[in-house]
Amino acid sequence: MAAKTLFTFLEQQAERRAQSTAVFFRRGDTWQSLSWEQLARDVRELAVGLLTLDLKPGDRVALIAPSCVEWLVIDLALASCGARPVAIPARFPIAEWPTLIERTGAALAVVADAAAAAALEERRALLPSLRAILTLDPAPTAAATSGVGIERLTCDQLRTRGRSAQGARGGMLIALREAIADEDVACLHYTLGTMERAKCVAIAHDALHYQVEALARLDLVKANDLVLLCIPLAHVYGRVMAGLWLRLGHALALADSPDELLEVVGALQPTIVVAPPRVFELLYGTIVRSGRDGRGPRSAMFAWAMGQARARMDRERAGRRLRGLGWSIARHAVFNLVADRLRRLFGGRVRLFVTGPGPLAERVAQFFRYSDIEIRRSYGLTESCGISCIEGAGAGKIGSSGRPLPGTEVRIADDGEILLRGRGLMKCYWDYPEHGLAVDGDGFLHTGDIGELDRDGDLTVHGRKEDLIRMRDGTVVEPHLLEAALRANAFIAHVLVDGTGGRELIALVTLDRDTIASWARARRLPVHEPSQLVHAPEVRRLIQSVIDDRNRKHPPGLGIKRFAIVDHPFTIGDELTETMRLRRERVRQKYRVTIDALHGVDDPGDA
Repeated sequence: MAAKTLFTFLEQQAERRAQSTAVFFRRGDTWQSLSWEQLARDVRELAVGLLTLDLKPGDRVALIAPSCVEWLVIDLALASCGARPVAIPARFPIAEWPTLIERTGAALAVVADAAAAAALEERRALLPSLRAILTLDPAPTAAATSGVGIERLTCDQLRTRGRSAQGARGGMLIALREAIADEDVACLHYTLGTMERAKCVAIAHDALHYQVEALARLDLVKANDLVLLCIPLAHVYGRVMAGLWLRLGHALALADSPDELLEVVGALQPTIVVAPPRVFELLYGTIVRSGRDGRGPRSAMFAWAMGQARARMDRERAGRRLRGLGWSIARHAVFNLVADRLRRLFGGRVRLFVTGPGPLAERVAQFFRYSDIEIRRSYGLTESCGISCIEGAGAGKIGSSGRPLPGTEVRIADDGEILLRGRGLMKCYWDYPEHGLAVDGDGFLHTGDIGELDRDGDLTVHGRKEDLIRMRDGTVVEPHLLEAALRANAFIAHVLVDGTGGRELIALVTLDRDTIASWARARRLPVHEPSQLVHAPEVRRLIQSVIDDRNRKHPPGLGIKRFAIVDHPFTIGDELTETMRLRRERVRQKYRVTIDALHGVDDPGDA
């Protein structure tokens, strides 16, 4: 029996909802849409076109492009003919592309535009297995063999070929789909995690199908929803959410980066927004800064209401009864207004936020909950198809990432490591035998994360095993909690907290460039450029006050003693993963001199 691929879901939606809108996309300044029938037609034509390139079942195809409707079409076309897309985040440095492509032996590469294609052609000597390059950009490109022996054409040109070859090769496409088995590799995803060398994770059709069906059972999304996906399709989390779209048949829109998000929500008015934690941390910081920067009674009321929220959160954490007139006043006078503002900001129809796979600062999560905005946190790894646990409706426990998906088992090892078992686990690492399968003899994936399960089965994640800091007095510090709390401040973009060797805690800080520049202009500082502001005494005093405020909430000896401000932002593919999680070892290596200075002197200055 043929496997159920994501293309199978597409065919079902094309039959059931032929003329309904499947996906919204932008062409220039105009928003357009494709119906399910049109989407299925485009995918079939492109799949037949791929066969004219002599693509065979099991062939790997590197897919290196931002999230867009063309990404969805080529990915589904590859799935329909038994090929294996290799998702490589477009923000990876171009110099690394040849290595990542050759590690899978990819025969084809799909890139965004002619400039990206030319960059690959310049590195032809490093790509012996590559036969052709496809560009997603419909702008005309060389449709013949280029000067370096690689055929280059656009996906539109290839779809035209496919349209002409439907009669001759359409039957072949059906036969190829029927030959796909559940255990066959469906796709490969590169993941940086905190490792220096990207790992290539192979995921089977059955794992994807299980993951999508398990999410569908949770009634997370309704058929009439419009979901805005702001997590890259090149990340398996994005792929699974796209799979849920194919399974349920709701409308979808894509934002390739958080910078695009507010522009998209204003135009399309989504009902559900799926985005990385950093998006919600930035929103929180903006709202809090706006509330506190005002003058008079409104500012005082906001500050008082935030104090009531902190007190309520402390009572929840301690398991005490939640009551009191103060909180009722704060909720009606401030938090209801915040909820109205958030809904208007997101187009007026939003009913649900979903975030993952990284941790969301606890006070940010509770801020949204206290504002009656439902935000569901989740947990998972690329090796577990992106989502293993997710919060249920109305949950919102302090620190929780929710409960396991139906059919996924979570255990906590004796040393606190989170273990996962179920159909959603990866098949293997494609070319990383020194890491083995990372799955033990009982079928449990050893995640490398530390966590705990409560009596209700809710999972709390404390961070990576190797990231926990053991102080010299034996105290264990979870750096990601400190980092998330600091990132919730609008002036701070990213933070690394380090305590190597159990020494005092130090921090590397990057600034939110727009926020700090606006702050500097309002105070008439002589410089406004973020790269210059990092050296301004006023900025250093500002960040010191933020850290001092955070330190007051921690026991003596567990605060951040010293910090440095880095003079440029952390970037995806270098200091950050594709979902904007910190690559700790990379940051430590890159800023080793600064970190050593922070640990060794009283006044290190800035990086």
